[in-house]
Amino acid sequence: MLPGRIDFNYVTNQNHFKFMENSRLFPRVLRGFLKKHRKMKLSALLILLALFKIQANTYAQKQKVSLDLTDASVAEIFEAIEAQSDFSFFYKTEEIDAARRMDLKVEQVKIKDVLDLMFPDEVLEYDIIKKQVLIKGVRPKPKSILDYIWPSADDFQALVKGVVRDDKGVPLSGVTVHVKGSSSGVITDFNGAYEIEAQSGDVLVFSFLGFKTIEKSVGSSKTLNVGMEEDAAELDEVVLTGYRASFAKASKIKREANQVVDAISAEDMGKMPDPNIADALQRVTGVQLTRQDNEGREVSVRGLSSFFTKITVNGSGIGPGAAADDSDGLDVGLLGADLATSLEVYKSPTAKQIEGGVGGTVNIVTAKPLELEKETVITGRLRANYESLEGSVTPDGSVQLGHIFNDKFGVILGFQGGKRKYRRDAYHDDRSGGYRDTDLGQDGQEFLYPEKSRSRYNERENDQATFNLALQYQPTEQLNLYFNGTLSKKKKFRQFSQNEIQWRRMMDDVLVPGSAVVDENNTIVEAQFSDISLLSRSSVREDTEELKLFGFGADYQFSDRLKGSLGLSYSQNTVEEITKGDARIESRLNGLLGPGETFGYRLSGGDAGFTLINPTNFDINDPDIYDVNNPDNRVSFSAGGSFDLYDHKQTAAQTDFTYDWNQGIFKELEFGARYLDRDEDRNRPGQIFTGEFSDVSSVFDNLRNSPSDYGEKLEIAGFGPFLYPDSYAAYELAQSKGLIESAADRTDRLFEDNYNTSFDSWAAYVQSNLRGTMFGKPFRGNIGVRVVGTDFESTGVSVVNDRDFDSELFERAIITAGNQYTEILPSFNIALELSDKFLTRVALARVMKRPAPEDTRAAFNVNDVEFDDTGEIVSEGPYNAFNGNPELDPFMANQVDVSFEYYNNSGSVFSAGVFFKDVKDLTAFDSNEEVVQVEILNPITLEPEVVDAILTSPINADGTIKGFELSASQFFSFLPSPFDGLGMQANFTYTDAKDENDNVIGGTSEKVYNAIAFYEKYGFGIRFAYNFRDAFNESPNRGINGRWTDANQRFDLSAFYEITKNLSFTIEGINITNEGNRSYLDGIPNRLNQYEINGTRWLAGLRFKF
Repeated sequence: MLPGRIDFNYVTNQNHFKFMENSRLFPRVLRGFLKKHRKMKLSALLILLALFKIQANTYAQKQKVSLDLTDASVAEIFEAIEAQSDFSFFYKTEEIDAARRMDLKVEQVKIKDVLDLMFPDEVLEYDIIKKQVLIKGVRPKPKSILDYIWPSADDFQALVKGVVRDDKGVPLSGVTVHVKGSSSGVITDFNGAYEIEAQSGDVLVFSFLGFKTIEKSVGSSKTLNVGMEEDAAELDEVVLTGYRASFAKASKIKREANQVVDAISAEDMGKMPDPNIADALQRVTGVQLTRQDNEGREVSVRGLSSFFTKITVNGSGIGPGAAADDSDGLDVGLLGADLATSLEVYKSPTAKQIEGGVGGTVNIVTAKPLELEKETVITGRLRANYESLEGSVTPDGSVQLGHIFNDKFGVILGFQGGKRKYRRDAYHDDRSGGYRDTDLGQDGQEFLYPEKSRSRYNERENDQATFNLALQYQPTEQLNLYFNGTLSKKKKFRQFSQNEIQWRRMMDDVLVPGSAVVDENNTIVEAQFSDISLLSRSSVREDTEELKLFGFGADYQFSDRLKGSLGLSYSQNTVEEITKGDARIESRLNGLLGPGETFGYRLSGGDAGFTLINPTNFDINDPDIYDVNNPDNRVSFSAGGSFDLYDHKQTAAQTDFTYDWNQGIFKELEFGARYLDRDEDRNRPGQIFTGEFSDVSSVFDNLRNSPSDYGEKLEIAGFGPFLYPDSYAAYELAQSKGLIESAADRTDRLFEDNYNTSFDSWAAYVQSNLRGTMFGKPFRGNIGVRVVGTDFESTGVSVVNDRDFDSELFERAIITAGNQYTEILPSFNIALELSDKFLTRVALARVMKRPAPEDTRAAFNVNDVEFDDTGEIVSEGPYNAFNGNPELDPFMANQVDVSFEYYNNSGSVFSAGVFFKDVKDLTAFDSNEEVVQVEILNPITLEPEVVDAILTSPINADGTIKGFELSASQFFSFLPSPFDGLGMQANFTYTDAKDENDNVIGGTSEKVYNAIAFYEKYGFGIRFAYNFRDAFNESPNRGINGRWTDANQRFDLSAFYEITKNLSFTIEGINITNEGNRSYLDGIPNRLNQYEINGTRWLAGLRFKF
């Protein structure tokens, strides 16, 4: 018997109890009571002990112990706890196996948690009364009826279970556990738990990067908990930095996820490996990127346009993008890349995730203040931005400051900003996709030809600033409070200048006989003209885009089994587009060409596929051509411009709960609800002031010149520098005369473009996480259902007496229409660990997306009607007319994903997957084949006009999307030095996306692939990245001609050199081979619509961290 201990056996009705006390602490009253009444019934003792239960439970929650025991019995563990605490134990010897032995290693862990670790497969029933632990017994964990439908592996497998922790008691995720001498192995989950099939006498090997490998023999017990110690030598030797660290973190996210997910990760806060969030995301398998001005702008996933990509920040939804051609695809360029620590692309949803990601969900993860690696962290970069086409150098930089106060309160303050001054050289045929038809005098047979050919020179300047604030406060272990705020503002200066040849006005009158060449698609690919009309024009626009994101949340641990969270968020995205000045002069040559001289075009040649045929003895830059005093020339300008104002905002509240259900394979039960209020306004007042002829002579006195290298850079034969009027002078002239202010209230024009759409939405979900074994292999996953209800309303103006709109034109009667619907969205994800290196995933889900606000507006539009100063229509119909449809149903898709993934010990990953989406209620555009007459508002006379139009309206249609993905990343660390610093990453996605009429779904590229090669060693790293995207239908509803973006490729480069531990030099090159962007119409490459180049962008500077 141990000193200071009272041992006795008390027998009543054959029930055996063993009582152990610490004699120093044992209450004298209770001790005396026991000495006198040892034969009293146990029930009387229990009643007395229960009097102290409530106050003892509170005290017990604060007591912690540290244990390091090997092959210890239950009784010995109780004794070790007593030696470090004020508690003693009282239990039935029959009810628990006090001789059962185990390993137990914990540091500063609550006594209750130690007891849970000792009995992981059973429920230990006990009361704590004062400082006495009265153990009533143990019982099996309860089973649900589902266990009989899908039995746990315990019912037919011999499993060893346990939890792996570090020397501080923290669970270790990602530890490899395998049976020595066999290929059977598993990986610990997020809670450090593992389950593996093993027999008594087997040896389990536990290995993890940075920790000492240990071996443990399997005894008779099914539970084997393990503690691992850090290996200081290995930690000193293995330090992942740069590209390797980024790939390793992304690989870890992918492997541990229960869903089909890919990720891009920063090595550290402020070190995202690409200058822009969208640019980084294009490296992800299945992601397609839309670029503008050498910046990633919108992100598509698996064949659907960016509208179908849901963007979240730290799991919270944000409002849609606010741009004329954007609808719901947020410009992620507004979110600074340096503020993100990882980017996660979820391709299979869960019930818990916010709805809307029919293509996929992109979650932007920002740094959490209390997870900083040290008390104070300062990181940032200073760079110079060089634009090869413009030849300009501008500043760019960022800084993040993080600090932890008292281990309870943390703050991160970040800023990212800079200036870009750049140029874009381009060819356009017409912004709305203008190919006209003519019969060439051949008995009504129609042939298509370009309306116009425009040489366009764009001057652009951006100023952007993004501020980020993150606060986190954890006053207790149970409560965590946080706040995230982002403010971003981008100001854009835009001036485009162009020289336009108008073929459409001349085709039937001055076409040189026999010069027209027609291809197999009835396209006039070559033609020459004896006379043309020239239009020289410039326009100045200033845009401002702002993004506001605010999120507040609270997490609370109600008990050991229940935790909950509350989140509130607000986002607003506004765009203001103001055309300040627009000046143009149109001249018909009227015999200025010499005998036999012609202008013409050829739809072939160079990367653009266009050649301009110029007359030999004619100077297109002769100022006399643009004489404002020539009565045959038409001159106009506007000032104060047209306004496009967009305002998107949303407010959301969400609550989530997690309950440790632990019913067989059903582990954590998650449930919650969300409310969303979203609103979109568009206000387009139109032109504010149009100048008279007598006012504008000063605007055209001194024409400006495009850069002398314009044609050379664009590489289009026949294109060269050109003259254009000064549109900013037009603005200054009108401003000096006070004309803008006097016209500012004229908001009636283009009134049909003003509308509002809004909706309220509620959602509720329930989801259970799954863990168990299948076919002797461990699996994990989740199953759940989300129910979403929407109440939608749209307000606009009906301006045509046609279709579903009955209001008379120009009554400007405000009309309101709407829709209501409720959708049920089930989801199922499972990942099966076939071995310690190989796993497979299966995902099933039903997903939804609400229609675009522009498609559901209660409004009517007629596009591309042109007027002269007197109000006479000078363009030719039929025009493209559009009306919205507020009764559109949401997009729905039933989808299936299957993937296979292989992870080797060096950190390399190989994966393959197939996917299928059965899409319902896509938005298609129904066009009448017949020309109809519609009434429009003449913006000059404010009188109705009847024009011919082809009316298009959105309808719902079905489709399918199917394809496969391949990806691989490999570190060549097995090669001899210095080649062991090499690495690569590559992926390929094939997508077949067709609607019910076998038309390609808009925004879909059939083939997308990326390849990255990098080298990193000796403090130096360099990465080459290649991206290819196949052609896709950018605008299926682009008038009567769908517009396609041609296949394109990009080569990017980045490199760094560590000058010191805290300072490194970086350089990044974007589009280093100056690839252009080309678009065409109707899926026919010969029908060129646009070609543009942006040059190469270089960013070089210093990155620092302290």
